[in-house]
Amino acid sequence: MANKTWHVSLYLFLEGTQFQRSILRIPKGTRLIELPQASTLKYPHLAYVVRNKSNTPSWAQHLSDHFKLGNLKNQASSFVLLFEACERIWAISHGNGYHLIPPNSIEPRFGIRVVANCIDPLAIQTVDTRTTDVISRTTRAQISRGSAIGDLGVTVDRELIQYLAGAPTVGDDAESWASRLAGSDSLQVSVTWGIDDLAERAAEFLERFTATEYKESFGFIDNYRPLRTGDAQISVLNRELETLIADRDSQRVSLAVPGVLDEESFGRFVISHVRKSQTIDELNLPEVYQILDEWSVESSEILSKVKIRIVDKDGEIIRPAESLSRYITAEVHHNASTYVLLTNQWFSIDDGYVQKVNSEIQHLVKNSRRHSLPDWQPKMTEAQYNQSAAELRQWQVIGII
Repeated sequence: MANKTWHVSLYLFLEGTQFQRSILRIPKGTRLIELPQASTLKYPHLAYVVRNKSNTPSWAQHLSDHFKLGNLKNQASSFVLLFEACERIWAISHGNGYHLIPPNSIEPRFGIRVVANCIDPLAIQTVDTRTTDVISRTTRAQISRGSAIGDLGVTVDRELIQYLAGAPTVGDDAESWASRLAGSDSLQVSVTWGIDDLAERAAEFLERFTATEYKESFGFIDNYRPLRTGDAQISVLNRELETLIADRDSQRVSLAVPGVLDEESFGRFVISHVRKSQTIDELNLPEVYQILDEWSVESSEILSKVKIRIVDKDGEIIRPAESLSRYITAEVHHNASTYVLLTNQWFSIDDGYVQKVNSEIQHLVKNSRRHSLPDWQPKMTEAQYNQSAAELRQWQVIGII
């Protein structure tokens, strides 16, 4: 292992999480196999693999009349390791093992905080951003050579930074610690050390998660502050959101796929509630509202009991069934504060950030009025209009065609 790079995804569970199999999210029908304890690992651990059923790829039916394809089958396997270190519960995953990690049970923004505390601000390689407008936009910006965040075309004071990747800072034996870091809620690392060092390395990750050096170069990631599980505000905000959905609001509520979707493998969405399900090709709010109306779903059940899963063109699951709230983007104003829901996580927006954005919007509105064209009066020629507009707005006529 010492001479090979290991690419691994790491998760930190919330404090108070119990070290047991039940903390995993195991979809119905999943064949989860627990592996025997490894005597070579000196820390508490539980290891699992998932062997999915093999299936014939859907594209084979279009070719089988012309080619002898044989008995083609697709099959994917997954691995998850739960382990205990620094009095916290952690997990690593390979393959589709991340499907077994419940998003609401792990530390929000763990990965991005570790990355922001470790990477060179001039060596950023990838950034995912998301807007919180009615039309929510998720964007991935990549650059071939590490650079400053501004070089990736990211407007840090207007967008939520969801994912950050880059090379660690030079010095302190950085390359032997990790050659590349990337993170959002989870942390992806490329390392040359092995699984037997995992507990020891976890202590370093935890230290870098709680460090505050990131504020100097990446302080903008705090423009959106996640509310901790158990925060009393969450139930209040959920009730506010349920009211918006009951009113079929489309101004402060929208839908968006969490993260960046691989269009090549994407097939369709499947929305379900209890024993009802329906396939949709696109995720749009009016269609989902219509389905909720047809199914007569109670407002109190929409956030938790309405599920969406994503399948590929062969019908195989890309993302397992998750609550509709994972796909909702919403903005709620409560007690003079602004909150947004993204991927089932409520964020409090920094007051200074809100004031800055509002100020910029007012500035744009003011300038748009000043630069708007006056009305065209009847019987005016184009030359007369141009001259009149220039005099009214104190502009300069460059030329007349």
